[in-house]
Amino acid sequence: AEGTKAAGGQPNSPAAPSAGEGQAVAGGAKSVTPTDGSSGGADPASRGAQDALEVALDEITQLLEAGQADVAVERLRQLMKRHSSGDVGFRLVQGRLVSVLHQRGLLRYGQGHLAPAIADWREVLALAPNFKPAARFMAAASAELAGR
Repeated sequence: AEGTKAAGGQPNSPAAPSAGEGQAVAGGAKSVTPTDGSSGGADPASRGAQDALEVALDEITQLLEAGQADVAVERLRQLMKRHSSGDVGFRLVQGRLVSVLHQRGLLRYGQGHLAPAIADWREVLALAPNFKPAARFMAAASAELAGR
């Protein structure tokens, strides 16, 4: 969202958050393999589920690199439904979804598509209520939309 501009092609006002603020990296799947060298106490079925999650996150990275953010978001939503809210897989997928939605919101905001950007940030805040960059960008986009 480098060089985002407000409506009318003017750079964001000082009151609006900068485009780089709070950006999370959308690419690069996170491994669910323990880093301490252990197997994590996982049985073969659990290990298979971890492997499947890693493959799915790699595929999502490829979608993002191909510019298919909408498809990536939908796949992440589907992955979240497959995991219970307390497990590691759910948290990884949720964090990734928050990141991708935030970045898509930044892109949409930079393109002047304020309502879709606001919708992305609303979903981010539903998933991660304390994600302050999304709250700030949503407030800036809402104020800008109200001023149109």
